Amino acid sequence: MTTTDSARPPTAAIVTLGCGRNEVDSANAAGLLAAAGYRVVDDPEQADAVLVNTCAFIEAAKRESIETVLDATTLKQSGQAKRVLVMGCLAERYTEELRAELLEADAVVPFTEYGRLPDLLGLNGATATAPAPATSPALVPPGRRALPMVFPTPAAAAFPARAVPTGPVAMVKLAEGCDRDCSFCAIPSFRGPFRSRRPTEVLAEVAWLAGQGVSEVCLVAENSTSYGKDLGGREALV
Repeated sequence: MTTTDSARPPTAAIVTLGCGRNEVDSANAAGLLAAAGYRVVDDPEQADAVLVNTCAFIEAAKRESIETVLDATTLKQSGQAKRVLVMGCLAERYTEELRAELLEADAVVPFTEYGRLPDLLGLNGATATAPAPATSPALVPPGRRALPMVFPTPAAAAFPARAVPTGPVAMVKLAEGCDRDCSFCAIPSFRGPFRSRRPTEVLAEVAWLAGQGVSEVCLVAENSTSYGKDLGGREALV
C-alpha cells in the first residue's frame, strides 16, 4: 500500500493519452508538481496520486480516457492511491458532465485550473497559486480573442515549469489552439483559437532543455505552419 508520511514527499503519477501537445502539458504539470514538493513517478501503482491527462479527439479516445480514469480509481479503492484527478481535453470539453457523472474521481480540472493542481491534490499541505497568463495586447491583432496558453509563463520566468527530461529527445509546444473549422475536429471549440508563443520563450525553453542533455527537439502545435501569424508575420517560425 502506498502511504504518505513526513519522511518522504508525496508521489504523483501522470498518465498521458493523446497527442504530443498533451505530452508537453504533462511535462508542464510534472514541473508544477515538482516545484510544489511532489515527487513525480512513472508507475501509478506506486503513487499517492494519479493524474490522467485525457484526450477528446475522437470517440475511441474518449472511451479510452474514461476507462483509464476508472482504472486509476480502482487504485484508490484498493488503498494504493489517495487521489485521482482528471485533466486534459476531455476534462476541458466536458467539465460539468464529468463532475456530475464521474464521482469516482476527486477532481475534474479544466485548463484554467491547472495552476491549482498541487492544491487540488492536497497531499503536501502546500497552497498553489495559479501563474498569471502571459498575454500582451501588443501581440494580439484587433478583434482577436486573447486567450492564455494552457500553461502560461509565470511572472519573472522564461517559460512554463516543466519536468527535467530523462532522455535525448523532448517536445516543445509552439502554439495553442487552432483557427481551422474542420468538420471532423472539435479542438478549436475547447482549445480556443490559434495563439503563438513568443519566440523568445520557445528559444529559452529549448536552451534549457539542451542544458539538460536534450539533443533533439520536436516542435509541436495543432497547426505549426500557422506559427507567428498572430505575432505580425509567419516568418517568426524561421
